[in-house]
Amino acid sequence: MVAGGAGDVPCHPAQPWLWIDLAGLSTTGSNRVFMEMPKEVEKDDDPADAVRRFLSWNRTGARVWPGDEALREAVRTRPFCKAGRSNQRFQVLRRPEESYGGSEPVDCAKASLTVEHVLPQSPAQQWYDLLAEDAEDGRSPTELHALLVHTLSDITLSADNARLSNHPFRRKQEILDAGALRMNQRIAAQERWGRTEILVPPFPARCSSTHARRGRSR
Repeated sequence: MVAGGAGDVPCHPAQPWLWIDLAGLSTTGSNRVFMEMPKEVEKDDDPADAVRRFLSWNRTGARVWPGDEALREAVRTRPFCKAGRSNQRFQVLRRPEESYGGSEPVDCAKASLTVEHVLPQSPAQQWYDLLAEDAEDGRSPTELHALLVHTLSDITLSADNARLSNHPFRRKQEILDAGALRMNQRIAAQERWGRTEILVPPFPARCSSTHARRGRSR
């Protein structure tokens, strides 16, 4: 979800390791980075800008910052639901919703939201028929399902998981559109939900790594 659309929204300074983990890079040595940060950040700087600059210096190993292309590829291919901790996944998933900046935002911290697979984990035949329309490179609908179902592009947050279940997309559209989350309303606005829609999700904003590179360079 975070890779779709044309707009960018700045990352919160406390989020970089979520993106490093999302991109599949090692977080070994993170404690050392935190210890070094206060010594590197100038005291007269705005704290958020100083942290962004510190994390954006061209470094290797534990300090590497994934680029936008690395994040886009991770969103499309890595099994996001199988990696990291549940609280980390929640923080990543709430970011697209918060990026809308509406006048009546949903308080994701208080709402009873859990992870929802739009393409279900246990799909009915209608879902396989839909995937068959997008099958290529000799892949079967079952193989395509395995590649897509746990990616970040296929999941969202919802308080209606029991109602959504593994229903066909038309039924899910009705439920998602009736909810308060704007990112789910955008999903509901799609005509279908197959490989094409999952790989190019309909969300208007992403947390771009380029925002962390603004400011002076060393």
